[in-house]
Amino acid sequence: MSRSTIFSTPRLIARPWTLDDVDAAFTMYGDPDVQRYLGRDGAADVVANVDEMRDRLQKLIEKYEGPFAGYIAAAMARSDTGEVVGTGLLKPLELSTGERGEEIEIGWHLAKKNWGQGYGTEIGRGLVDHGFNQMRLPKLHAIAYPENTASLRIMQKLGMEYQGRTDRYYGVTVDHYLLRA
Repeated sequence: MSRSTIFSTPRLIARPWTLDDVDAAFTMYGDPDVQRYLGRDGAADVVANVDEMRDRLQKLIEKYEGPFAGYIAAAMARSDTGEVVGTGLLKPLELSTGERGEEIEIGWHLAKKNWGQGYGTEIGRGLVDHGFNQMRLPKLHAIAYPENTASLRIMQKLGMEYQGRTDRYYGVTVDHYLLRA
């Protein structure tokens, strides 16, 4: 693995985002179908153009080199072609108050063309392994809107246990899953 590789899976390499990834990021985050289940604003937070994506990507890079150093917001790239298929996340959950919580969230975002190919589960398994074995985290939390059945299935495949529905995170109502090391 190269120095910039965070971890790898059978088909993917997790690595830091760079500004060279702006087109791949825009393909994903400029798509309302991808954005509808993400964060506080869902589809309202669709990235309008490549320039806006470049600004957001720069802020993300700075965040994970600064206050979130040690956590992960990784570009998930195919090991054979280098094409970015999505994002892998290990980061503090944002509480509905807007503050950073102590719980560590595991998450995955995929460009629509990569849905249904097992990448989400593969990213999830790589994140679980890295989170427990490299970061030595005791627990991982995952949340998803109840209608986001694809992510809920991934959580179940990872062996996560359903904790119930909550409005504790991001100011939205979500299903909460937990996995202990």
